[in-house]
Amino acid sequence: MRLIVVFLLFTGALIGQDNGLTIVGKISDCKTNQGVQGVLMRVVGSDQSIIEVTTDSSGNYLFTNCFRKETKYLLGTKVDNIVGEHKGLKYGSCTYGWCDDYCFFNSSRRYEFVFSDSTLNHHFDDCLVSYYQHINFPEFNFKKNSSDLFATEWLGLKNVDSIIDCFVGLLMLRKNWVIELSANVSSDEELKVELSKERAKKIYQMLISKGIEQDRLVLNVYKDEIYNLAKVNKENDDNRSVSISVLRKDYISPNSTK
Repeated sequence: MRLIVVFLLFTGALIGQDNGLTIVGKISDCKTNQGVQGVLMRVVGSDQSIIEVTTDSSGNYLFTNCFRKETKYLLGTKVDNIVGEHKGLKYGSCTYGWCDDYCFFNSSRRYEFVFSDSTLNHHFDDCLVSYYQHINFPEFNFKKNSSDLFATEWLGLKNVDSIIDCFVGLLMLRKNWVIELSANVSSDEELKVELSKERAKKIYQMLISKGIEQDRLVLNVYKDEIYNLAKVNKENDDNRSVSISVLRKDYISPNSTK
């Protein structure tokens, strides 16, 4: 409602003027280059006027015939932290709220321009940085010669149950991710193969118990025949963990209704 009122107030002051100035552009995801729908584009004039439009399904926007001559304007995206509908999700003991697919940090620049007879058209493209590009996955640490978890930290959380729940919440929103659980052992640990399997299986079972489909989880465990002693001695002495990475983003659940 506010957007309509502002637009009518401004256009009402321009009745009888054929300005001719057109501002066009596209807002896209910086990583995928795909257009982002629903971004609110705002133009603020030196005369205190405000005009707003939203990008279409392809990320395109258009301002036309609504500017005063010799007036300075500032164009940019009007966002706080994210763009688009923010549904959010918290799971279990997780205190961190994940946002949905339309979730971007505002990385847009601001553009200044002046409408004059010599500049009747401007084209401004920009991109937004996906929220998930800034997320490092949790790493679960274990006691020596054991599959017992000990305190770790992720997103400012230090409780293992909360970290697991937050990670489950993320996977609930990113339903097409297939993740790899890579189990690590240190050079001074015993029964490395068995220990590696136990650690990976523990995280695997925790995720399965909270509703993550097993076909989305791939285990990568230590194999004695390819063990590199040089790497162990130099890099792996204190690495007793299960680390996480995304293998694919094309998973479709057999239970999906879409």
